[in-house]
Amino acid sequence: MKIKGLAAICKARKRIYIYEKWTGNICTQWIGDGRAMYPIYNLPYMIEPNVQTLFDIPEDKKPEYTVELKGLPDYLSDMFTDNFNEEKEVQKIYPQITIKTVPVIPMLTSTGIIFVKQQYLSALSDELEPLEYFERTIGSQTFIAIKTGFTIKALVASTLRLDKDFVENLESLAIQCRIKFIDEELAENEDAVLNNEEIILENQNENE
Repeated sequence: MKIKGLAAICKARKRIYIYEKWTGNICTQWIGDGRAMYPIYNLPYMIEPNVQTLFDIPEDKKPEYTVELKGLPDYLSDMFTDNFNEEKEVQKIYPQITIKTVPVIPMLTSTGIIFVKQQYLSALSDELEPLEYFERTIGSQTFIAIKTGFTIKALVASTLRLDKDFVENLESLAIQCRIKFIDEELAENEDAVLNNEEIILENQNENE
């Protein structure tokens, strides 16, 4: 994970949350903006002042930030693990689109379509193994667990809401794309017929 990428995510919302879970003497910490959280490995134990220094936040800007260190709530405990019994692989990942100037990746889950900010994935762009996407659901809330192999690298919530104009524009675009596709197919078929006629004529000329 890129620390600079994580810092950019938190700076965009001016929110830094540190979740921690103790297992005996071992502490696992997650840092993020509250909508996307990332496990932190190979770093010292982080507290509020440390993380602001890590993210290179100027002293005069620190009062603008919400920074909280808190224990991981019990009801979310299982979500922040490598293994979640009821996780399902995301059914389909669509090309990137933009909603209200925010680049997002639409993902189809068993509960419907959700949108993950591209920025949340960019923080993991230095991972050497391919990223895999799984849905994890608690109540009515669906999260996306991003993993490499069996290891979780991020847990992301979808918070973007669609509006009527966006949906209507997307429907119009889909119709125009279908028309364009049909036109191109017809053009290709016409070209194939013309090419075939040219071959037949050439054969006739040769016979003469």
